[in-house]
Amino acid sequence: MNTTDQINQLMALSQNLQEDKNDVLAIPIQGGFEYIPLNEIEYLEADGSYVQIYCNNNSCKTVSKNLKYFENALADNSNFIRPHRSFLVNLDYVTNYSKSEGGYLLLKRNVQIPISRERKQAIQEILK
Repeated sequence: MNTTDQINQLMALSQNLQEDKNDVLAIPIQGGFEYIPLNEIEYLEADGSYVQIYCNNNSCKTVSKNLKYFENALADNSNFIRPHRSFLVNLDYVTNYSKSEGGYLLLKRNVQIPISRERKQAIQEILK
C-alpha cells in the first residue's frame, strides 16, 4: 500500500468516526468521499482486494478497500454482521434464516448470503 492509499484510508476512517450519528458511511472516491446512508446498504461483498456495496435502490458501488476495513468502520453499528468471510450484512434486510445447505441468510432482494461454520453459532445467537 502506498502513502496516498494510507492517507486516503485514514481520512475515510476519520470521516466515519466524526459523523455525529454514525448513520452514514464515507467511501473514499477519487478526489474525495461519497456518503451512503447506512440504512440504504443491504450488504457488502468482498471481491478480491475490492468490496461491492449493494444498496436498496439496486445500485452497487465498487470500492478498493478490503472487507475488514468496512467491518472496522461499522464496528459500532450492531445492525451489520459478518456471517461469512466474504460478506457483511445489514440485519434490516434479512427476511429469513435457513439451516439448510450449511446455513444462509435470505435478503429482501432474494439474495442468499452463506453462513460459515465458524460463525454459525454466533449468527444464531444474534438472530434469536
